[in-house]
Amino acid sequence: LFGNIHLIEEGFKGAGLKHVSKAYISNLKIPLPPLETQKQIANILDTADAFRQKTKALIDKYDELTQSLFLDMFGDPVLNHRQWPTSPLGEHLANIDSGWSPKCLDAPAKVGKWGVLKLSAVTSGEYIENENKELPNSEEPRHEIEVKPGDLLLTRKNTHRLVAASAYIFDTREKLMLPDTIFRLRISSNAQINPLYLWSLLSHKGNRAQLQ
Repeated sequence: LFGNIHLIEEGFKGAGLKHVSKAYISNLKIPLPPLETQKQIANILDTADAFRQKTKALIDKYDELTQSLFLDMFGDPVLNHRQWPTSPLGEHLANIDSGWSPKCLDAPAKVGKWGVLKLSAVTSGEYIENENKELPNSEEPRHEIEVKPGDLLLTRKNTHRLVAASAYIFDTREKLMLPDTIFRLRISSNAQINPLYLWSLLSHKGNRAQLQ
């Protein structure tokens, strides 16, 4: 049924807030294999969900471990109990690039086509290149905002919860551009700061809370 969501969308009614009637749901035609087959499908889905939950738990533990290691090595970057010297971030940046958010297609960009990243490409704290929308042929791509390996991205716009997420691009396909909801921090060639350290610094929950 979920793979045929268009069947439900066809039943949308209302000039304002769209809704589906109970009668329409009741009359939907659905495939009905034998109960044993249904149980097998349900078991597979249940197993897949269990793996998904375990994977999420492992990622959460990894994030906790990363934060813990960072604190052990550098201390709390907000309180700075170890009295590390400080300087404005801008002194280490060549530029802060803004992106562009034209009206795009609803699907991710096909191979060889240009696309624009969605906010969800960064909000998890890891770069996800498939979170993008294809640029229509009517729009010319902007090569200067194409993202590349080594870029450090920071969300700048949306809800409080989604602002100030950061992600480092270890690898990416070509022809993907920044949206206007994401900054790219370009580190100066002579800067005395490591980009992965800066990513860890920005990802720290205390620093992110300050930015938010």
